[in-house]
Amino acid sequence: CASTTLQNPVELEPDLRDAQAAIKWADHLVFVYPIWWGTIPALLKGFIERVFQPGFAVNFREKSPLWDKLLTGRSARLIVSLNTPAWIYRWYFGRPGHNTMKKTILGFCGVKPVRITEIGPIRGSTEAKREKWLQQVRALVPSSRRKIILATNIAETSLTIEGVSVVVDSGLARIVAYDPQRGL
Repeated sequence: CASTTLQNPVELEPDLRDAQAAIKWADHLVFVYPIWWGTIPALLKGFIERVFQPGFAVNFREKSPLWDKLLTGRSARLIVSLNTPAWIYRWYFGRPGHNTMKKTILGFCGVKPVRITEIGPIRGSTEAKREKWLQQVRALVPSSRRKIILATNIAETSLTIEGVSVVVDSGLARIVAYDPQRGL
């Protein structure tokens, strides 16, 4: 079993190397995901842990608490769906998922500014409200920017953002299935 350290990261699979190339190419990153249990989905966190490796997103300086931010010159938009009312997520819970993405991941790597668009609460929303959210999202990013969308399949919609040429998708899905042999 290969040992993974900050100085010796594991070799990435081809699709993750492609994701790194797309991120390097873009000057604007768009992340689309739901908030689950107050924070980002594990699937997105795992993707970031693999792709945003030292040498790609940051370089840690030897014998120093400082680091070099390797993704400077890029901005980001987080399009986040919630079932919790936004004011409760902000004032009661302190926006832990937003802080994780904006400060401890993207900011740590040099991506700024990072803007956040909250959509929700999703539960109980009307078709008219959802259409309004889609129109709002379509108007967010200027078409002159080189951008990619990094999305979990849970957050995908029929949304089209003008000028997007690359979409990075995890390729995984939560599928409800029943196994009669196990009774689950």
